Amino acid sequence: MSITQLPEEVLKAIFSFVDPTTLGRLASVCKDFRRLSYDNSLWRHHIECEFGSKVLIFDNDKINYRQAYISCA
Repeated sequence: MSITQLPEEVLKAIFSFVDPTTLGRLASVCKDFRRLSYDNSLWRHHIECEFGSKVLIFDNDKINYRQAYISCA
């Protein structure tokens, strides 16, 4: 079995342990990895871990946390 054959939930769990730089690199592997590495919940997690939950003033699903992370980094 290849890693690309794992269920999306498993891949997302694995990706949640990956640092932002590696997430960016994973995005270039294939379309599915790109979609997963751009997942908003992963980037929100990185913002909370690196900058603290106080940075997240708005709890809004329309916020692109990847872009917000890039802006803060």
